[in-house]
Amino acid sequence: MIYLLFNSLGPSTWYLDVFKSCVLDNYFITSIRVDDDFILMANKFWGQFYSSSYKGGSATLYVADRFWNVKMEVLSDKCAFTDGWSKLIRDLALDSRTTFIFTMAGYETFELSVFNHETGTQIYFKKVDVVVLDDPIYRDDGFDLLLASEHKEKVITNESDVDEDLGGDIVGESMRLSSSSDAYPSHIIRHIEKVCKQY
Repeated sequence: MIYLLFNSLGPSTWYLDVFKSCVLDNYFITSIRVDDDFILMANKFWGQFYSSSYKGGSATLYVADRFWNVKMEVLSDKCAFTDGWSKLIRDLALDSRTTFIFTMAGYETFELSVFNHETGTQIYFKKVDVVVLDDPIYRDDGFDLLLASEHKEKVITNESDVDEDLGGDIVGESMRLSSSSDAYPSHIIRHIEKVCKQY
C-alpha cells in the first residue's frame, strides 16, 4: 500500500511525501483496528530500526505538548504499542479508526500526527518540539544540548513550551493524508508505484 501526504505550501502549492509500505525515512503510518486496544508498528519500519535484536520496552509517545508512556511489545515478527495505548486514545477522545504518522524522535520516542479516518485531514493539537536529551542519536554540539536540557526540564516539571497567547486551535501547516486505493484511479497508482521503485 502506498500513502501520500500532501503538505500545503500555499493556496495552490503542495509538497508530496510518498510512503511505500507505510514507511518514509524515520516515519511510519498505521491505523487503529476497530476493537483492538493496541496499534502495530509498520513491518518495514520494524525491520529497519528494530527487528529481532529488540526485546521490548517502554516508548514515550508525544501528541503536541502531551505525552504517554506506552509499552512496546514484541509479538513474534511484529511490534505493537500496547499497555497505555488505550489511555492515549481515551485522553484525546479519538475515534477507534484514527490514522497516525509516527515520527521517530529517539530510539523509543515518537511524535504522533493524527488524521481523521474519513477525510484524511490532520487533527491539530498545540505543538512543542520534542528533543530527547539522553538519546544516543544526538551528539553534544553545545547550544542544541542546552535547549534540549531546558526542554527536558520543562517536561519533567509539567511546564509547556507552548505559547499560550497563540490564537486558534490550528497550529502548523495544513496536511492531508490519502491512501492510494482511496484517492486515485488505478493507472495513476501504477505510475506512482513505478516512480517509487526507482528510488
